[in-house]
Amino acid sequence: ADALAGLLARPFRPGNLFADAADARVNCSAEREDVLAAAAAAARQVFAANYTHEGFWADHWSYDLDQVVSFEAVFPDDVERALWDADPLPFYMSAGTVQPRDFKYVEVEGLGVRQYNSVYDDPEKLGQLADRNTRPDGAFELAVGAGGDLTANATTVYRVAPVAKLVLLFVTKFTLLDPSGLGIEMDANKPGWNDAMNGLPGLLGSGMPETCETWRVGAWLRKTVKRVGRPVVVPAELAALVANATAALDDDALDALAYWEAVAAAREAYRARVRLFFSGDEVALAADELVAFLDKANA
Repeated sequence: ADALAGLLARPFRPGNLFADAADARVNCSAEREDVLAAAAAAARQVFAANYTHEGFWADHWSYDLDQVVSFEAVFPDDVERALWDADPLPFYMSAGTVQPRDFKYVEVEGLGVRQYNSVYDDPEKLGQLADRNTRPDGAFELAVGAGGDLTANATTVYRVAPVAKLVLLFVTKFTLLDPSGLGIEMDANKPGWNDAMNGLPGLLGSGMPETCETWRVGAWLRKTVKRVGRPVVVPAELAALVANATAALDDDALDALAYWEAVAAAREAYRARVRLFFSGDEVALAADELVAFLDKANA
């Protein structure tokens, strides 16, 4: 009994549970299905994933809004509850970190400016993710504790409302518009999921399909936030990025390149702040404030 309790005291997958039980010479008199049903009933589900690639595809988020719109089509009266009042969502800790421009933008003799080595396996993240048995990726502790204490014992699993995730998605994609203001930059080693385009990130490529999807997210958020009329509570780091992007949008003195530089610098500052942790501080973006930002961004 003690050996089985030890196995159940840490995260498990069904196959691993029975394999570890066999290794520990634990013999269960009940059927496996009954053991698993009892263990699952008392357990908490944790979504886990493992980053094993050399970059991030530019379009692997573009179907997120489709799921929300499909839900809205079936349960139109339940959108507010599902996005504002449902159980908050955690964040996934990826071992990959996107390099800033001053590292990945390089001049290659005979070719000109290129974008290489945009993503690296972050050793600090890898160290934090090393013990998968006790800290599966899907439940990693992403907010520092009170007083900004960065020690592992002071952290908590940080979660936000689903609507805050959609705001974060829109803002981080909007701030990736290229200097022409047309395409979403392929800034993380990968294009959209089309292997024929794998060379485009090195050529500082950007994608119009991702821009269209970003516009869709912004338009849906504007309509929904205006209708619901409630604030959206977001991480303080994201609120700062919204403020910086708004300031750049409002600055008529900026030409296209200067605007891109201001927004890209704000995006890189945001990434640096949340590379390992969110602070845990939050800001409530008023509905009219968020709608005004979305109007400017989607204009």
